Amino acid sequence: MAKRIATGVIGGGVFLWLTVWGGGAFAGLIAAIGLGMFYEYVRMHGDRPTAPHALLGFALTFVLIFFTLGEIRDRLKLDLLWAVTFLLLFIAVATQNRVSLRRLSYILVGAVYIGLGLHYFHAVRNVERGLSLTLWVLAVVWTTDTAAYFVGRAVGRHLLWPSISPKKTWEGAVGGLVAGMAAALIAAEVLDLPYRTLPLFATAALVSIGGQVGDLIESAIKRSLGVKDSGSLLPGHGGLFDRFDSLIVAFPTFVWAARMLAPFLWP
Repeated sequence: MAKRIATGVIGGGVFLWLTVWGGGAFAGLIAAIGLGMFYEYVRMHGDRPTAPHALLGFALTFVLIFFTLGEIRDRLKLDLLWAVTFLLLFIAVATQNRVSLRRLSYILVGAVYIGLGLHYFHAVRNVERGLSLTLWVLAVVWTTDTAAYFVGRAVGRHLLWPSISPKKTWEGAVGGLVAGMAAALIAAEVLDLPYRTLPLFATAALVSIGGQVGDLIESAIKRSLGVKDSGSLLPGHGGLFDRFDSLIVAFPTFVWAARMLAPFLWP
């Protein structure tokens, strides 16, 4: 526990510092996290990160993180997206299926899941009030994660999904949800975000649930591949995928929820 707390304090401090700094520092942080997560994802599959199809996966992840459309020059990213996808599929042909379509499919799924998940994170940070909105989402997700852990340990009796994550409980999930919604209200006040209470709680509930689903998805991936942690970069926490699995679902969920509830959320 001491190692977990120390890593969380130091790593979380650096993460928040670069998030607040924004600009190129934040973009570099997101790129490093995304490429690190994809590296762990490839290693979990027992594949070589230096294999040609894996290298294309790294490229696809990077492109998707910073993917935008609008200006003509931005459309070059769409061309690159197609080109990388084409090359991945062409590898199956060029190797006469020694690198099978099934093997390539996990590259595509992982790059899209990680790349676009972090794309929403990067996009939220760069909109108006982006820092406050980013910190609000982080407050909801991290409070949910912490409360779910401690509530589950204290009073958890009913397993949430034992075949996927044998230690998670319904009590922990509900405790995390309630704590995340409370954190949403406190964070909105501290960050001076305008809001209406009921839509704010609805958005926070969706973000909290989304973060917990992201955690379950990563647990399902690890369980299917027979690994305990995605990596060992973060002592007490495992790898980057273990630490950021919630955020790559929470931020897209926040964007979708805020878009749907926009007429009601902001006064």
